[in-house]
Amino acid sequence: MAALTLLPVVGAFVLYLHPEWAPEGRVHHGELVEPPQPLVDLLLTMLTGEPFSTRAWQGRWTLLRVLGDCGPECRTDIETLIRIHLLLGADQERLQDAVALFATGTAPTLRRVMEDFPGTFALHAHGALGADGKREGPFAAGPGLYVLDPEVRVILRYAPGFDPFGVLKDLKRLLRYSWLG
Repeated sequence: MAALTLLPVVGAFVLYLHPEWAPEGRVHHGELVEPPQPLVDLLLTMLTGEPFSTRAWQGRWTLLRVLGDCGPECRTDIETLIRIHLLLGADQERLQDAVALFATGTAPTLRRVMEDFPGTFALHAHGALGADGKREGPFAAGPGLYVLDPEVRVILRYAPGFDPFGVLKDLKRLLRYSWLG
């Protein structure tokens, strides 16, 4: 009985001495963006070239799929985005979908694809370029799936080729514990 009582204390002491043995404790599938990066209006425009205000996204969670261009896989990427949204069930109303392109040359292709997905924002993403010519800011990591909170800040990023079920699991957890949106 004494061994059972002392086991948690000994275990904690051993993990204190050897922190490399402790589990990582990471439960999210995406890359956490720390600190959350606000998305400024300068980074997004409509495909038509008109300015886009991120105020339209305030108050709701946003799934933003950023693509390098709209090639053959473009439709599949957008369908995956929509499926993730639909699988949220009752929480669907708390989330909105958006697709943004870095490349301007394939915007007409994206416009045609987006005709099948009304209600999804279609935008052009401008990565802020630093002095060395590399992207800076929320889209510095390039194409991928970004999760924005109701205050329009990038909080999670998924690299291209992400697992849709991992994204769904993260979103369900976020929406369950969040009072926002």
